[in-house]
Amino acid sequence: MKINELQHGQLIRGRSGKSGDTGSTIDFRSLLESKLHAPVSADPVSGVVPISPMPEEGMASLRLDGLAVTESAIEHLEQYSAALSDTTLSPRDLEPFVSSLEEETLALLEIRSHFSEDDTLAILLDRVATVTYLETVKFRRGDYSF
Repeated sequence: MKINELQHGQLIRGRSGKSGDTGSTIDFRSLLESKLHAPVSADPVSGVVPISPMPEEGMASLRLDGLAVTESAIEHLEQYSAALSDTTLSPRDLEPFVSSLEEETLALLEIRSHFSEDDTLAILLDRVATVTYLETVKFRRGDYSF
């Protein structure tokens, strides 16, 4: 088998497998360009139109907002934990901590609604929102009454 070097723009001749039988000439570059510039159409077998991932800059900023709210919620959970261990504080003194956790739970769920179920950030947002929600519910029903 002999391999020849191809020069830029050189055409490749296809063979059907029989000796001496040459097929049509294929120019890969023009074929690629035609496919790249062709309108998107549905798959003829499944009928599904392929969707490209959204490379929107809005999604990037939404992801950053999600991480910022997550960090803030975890920070407030740590402060709330420290406040709970302080026996000199009354339930009324803990109210600002619980209120901020409730607000952050809503913010986490709002941001979470923009992501798919299997997104790793969505999973993190769900977990943090669950913890903040449970802590506020425990406080509201009186689990930490002294």
